[in-house]
Amino acid sequence: MRSLLWVIMSAVLANNLVLVKFQGLTPFLGTTGRLRSALHMSLITWGLMTAGTAITWPLQHFVIGPKGLDYMSVVIFALVIAALVQFMERVIKSLKPGILEELGIYPVLLAANSAVLGVCTDSMLASTGYGDAVFTAFGAGLGFFIAMMMFAGIQERIEDNDIPESFRGVPATLIAAAIVSLSFMGFYGIVDGIFGM
Repeated sequence: MRSLLWVIMSAVLANNLVLVKFQGLTPFLGTTGRLRSALHMSLITWGLMTAGTAITWPLQHFVIGPKGLDYMSVVIFALVIAALVQFMERVIKSLKPGILEELGIYPVLLAANSAVLGVCTDSMLASTGYGDAVFTAFGAGLGFFIAMMMFAGIQERIEDNDIPESFRGVPATLIAAAIVSLSFMGFYGIVDGIFGM
């Protein structure tokens, strides 16, 4: 069994959802233009990934699998995530109502976000224990947070520079993401060498 630190660091660096697997690009491209929006969106997504996995793992192993409903697992996971998004929206509206208006439609899109659903289904397919699944989701959320914060800063730098009109906005972000993803792919050997057993 791998160490807990290896599980988290692998999800953060070597298997980063945005920069290695290219999942969750809708909020990544939509909210990284403003640092404050990127911060709020990444924190919401981080919590949603962790809570979603904490709920869907037991569902898969104690209800869906034993009842032979494996073909319905993605649909059930999507319903759980949609319910979590609704719960999250109500909590945020009661605590800080201005955040949802600032983020626009992106929190609603989290119900169908490939990163959130991908983390839940990956934990099901990996057949790891509950603790490993939840800590992997926690690490994946942390990796999403790092990618969002890094590219919010990169986009601010891009906007300050004179680049060709055809590269402004999403094209420049995707080019920068491709270059940074090459370095994140190189983390696999480092994470395995330092934290692996």
